[in-house]
Amino acid sequence: MSKVIISDVQNNEISEIIKNIFEIFGVEDKVKDKKVLVKPNILGPFPPERGVTTDPRVISAIVQKLKKYKPEEIIVGDNSGSIHFEPLKIAKITGILDASDGCYSNIAREVLKVKVESKFIDELFISRIVKEADYVINVPKFKTHMLTTITGAIKNMFGIIPGGKKAQLHTLNRSTYEFAELLVDIYQIRIPDLNIMDAIIGMEGAGPTNGKTKIINKIISSDNAISLDSVMAVMMGLKPDTIELLQVAK
Repeated sequence: MSKVIISDVQNNEISEIIKNIFEIFGVEDKVKDKKVLVKPNILGPFPPERGVTTDPRVISAIVQKLKKYKPEEIIVGDNSGSIHFEPLKIAKITGILDASDGCYSNIAREVLKVKVESKFIDELFISRIVKEADYVINVPKFKTHMLTTITGAIKNMFGIIPGGKKAQLHTLNRSTYEFAELLVDIYQIRIPDLNIMDAIIGMEGAGPTNGKTKIINKIISSDNAISLDSVMAVMMGLKPDTIELLQVAK
């Protein structure tokens, strides 16, 4: 059975929360001598206080704890939705470059064509590391979304697709439900092993970039992104069975 852990940041150090999450999900034994991908939400060149991208403090705590487990390699990376800024510059503005402590990589530089089980597409280019990594930690943001209602762990895996190709995929779907189907198809290319959601500063309203920030002071984790997103929806005051993305994912 999947577990969803809600941790309180207000009364606990982020590093201690990450340590506890890793212990609950047995991360140490799974990453030793392995290649690990840490996949945050780096949507664009937004500073942390905007609540758009993954909080760098969470990424820092994850990287520092992983290093103690002695994996073969740690890669921190995402494909931004912005095509007008260099990935390194975006990572710097978001604070994730420094938080990665030497582990950040522009994962758009090496891509791989993969087959996709989808009625919309047969194949797709993704970042090569997504398939090469032995263990994937998905680190999404707690936010609402104007199109899909929520943007969390499932949709964060849309970021395995490099650059402007994501915008092209938006044009393939005539409805929110169809776009939800495509998101789930892409999510299944490489289902993450662990999901750690930054819900320290969330976003409500016109997300994923222009909503209002909301202090939540939580970190939510699960080995199942669908369960995690369902809990997130409930915390937002929404019913999971009314959200098309979660209906498709279920």
